Amino acid sequence: MLGTWLKGALVACLAATIVGAAGFIGCGSASLGGAGFGGGSSSGGSSGGSPDTGVPDEGIIGDATSDATSDGPADAVAPGTGALFVHASPDLPDLRFCWYVGAADASDAFSATDQAFPSGAPAAFSNYPAVPRGGAAPLADASSMLGGDLYLVGLEANQLESFEPAGSPQHSCYDLMGGAGGSFSAIHRFPVIPAGTVVQGLTSVIAVAGCLPALNDPNASTQRCGSSWSALGGNLHVDVQAFSELTTVPAGQLAVQAQQLSSGIASLLGDGGAAVVSFGPQGGDGGVSVATLSAEGNVDPVTAAILDAATVPTDYGRLGFGMDVTGFDGGAGHIWMSLEQSLRLVQPMENPAIYYAAQTTFIVAVVGDPNAPHAASDAAYDGTGLHVLVLPLP
Repeated sequence: MLGTWLKGALVACLAATIVGAAGFIGCGSASLGGAGFGGGSSSGGSSGGSPDTGVPDEGIIGDATSDATSDGPADAVAPGTGALFVHASPDLPDLRFCWYVGAADASDAFSATDQAFPSGAPAAFSNYPAVPRGGAAPLADASSMLGGDLYLVGLEANQLESFEPAGSPQHSCYDLMGGAGGSFSAIHRFPVIPAGTVVQGLTSVIAVAGCLPALNDPNASTQRCGSSWSALGGNLHVDVQAFSELTTVPAGQLAVQAQQLSSGIASLLGDGGAAVVSFGPQGGDGGVSVATLSAEGNVDPVTAAILDAATVPTDYGRLGFGMDVTGFDGGAGHIWMSLEQSLRLVQPMENPAIYYAAQTTFIVAVVGDPNAPHAASDAAYDGTGLHVLVLPLP
């Protein structure tokens, strides 16, 4: 079973999720919005944009429309360009994001109408919108990330909730970044993402990774945060990988690619090590090898593998993805999570028969610190421990 959650306001949030049957995340404003995994969506309420499109209970991934933004005219929008945010940093709290495309870091480069992404309904296991630590959120229309170098800023979601309580006016990214006298300071700026990294017509996994300097996190280390971590500068960064999705997948099968997004697993691997991802029952009996992963950001296979997935409800608790680091016998180098367990981390109220029926490629993301309590253990799990996310490309 999943470990005990320690995230703030869990009981109240989970109750709200049960009552409202909300999606994993809420949608952002028109140009930054995207519906959650399997649930409904709600508009961020920003002015000057089209509302996001909700998704019915039988849907998997919502759609989002986009108006012109400060980055370009409406006819520059590239349909089919999506993003999937993954919070793979063991160090940062739940986040929301603002971004702009340009050549310099100036507050007036951010949109005067768009709110931080995501906005609207709370994230799973929370009482505010966010990309949860160790979690993910899909953005159906990422066309506002095209056209030049991409500047991404993470805002601490719990602090932002206090800055703009529910029912009060919601600040735009422009205001939050210093425009019109904005003063929000709980932000984290990431290294610039070069132009062309987010690819038009594809879906990019945008994974926040790494740690803060030792002054901000005395527990940070190269073992936990990756070999690039330094005590003075830390190594907060963003891994971006573009994927082309399959859209015709036979019923009862999954199209999957695995991605290594754990700095701690990369440390275990060292030079030339390998982490094998498999699919099947716990214990490996009848399981099949899916991928062999190495360094952080590594993806395998190059094109999606087709797996025979669950066909009856009991299979979703019996079948799942495992990962084993060669040379480590269990412990830090091993995890197995059923399809049901992985789904609970992103959309606890979703029916797995609906979620896993999506006609798209699923990204099997290995995330978290292998030396912290794993998500599938009985120990206290707070989003930082090793776990497996199974995420449909939006």
